[in-house]
Amino acid sequence: MVQKSEPQISIYFKFKQVCSSINLLSETDLEKISMTKFYQLVFDVYPEHKFNLANRKLFIKECVRKYMQKSLDDEQKLLDEQVQVID
Repeated sequence: MVQKSEPQISIYFKFKQVCSSINLLSETDLEKISMTKFYQLVFDVYPEHKFNLANRKLFIKECVRKYMQKSLDDEQKLLDEQVQVID
């Protein structure tokens, strides 16, 4: 079995955390929960960073807004493409 070095382990855990964040955004119905509940979900994913994240609520909120806007833009683009096919 190959042993991972410390930097590889650190990169692995950071990657895993990023994947957790992406899953959290994609699997949460952001239209049905409050931002307070979403903050708590983020804190649950990163319990060791709860203090730092609490100070970054505006950043988290902006990320959620951008994610939701991108989702809406993607849906609109898909609808526009469907209309073009019908025409």
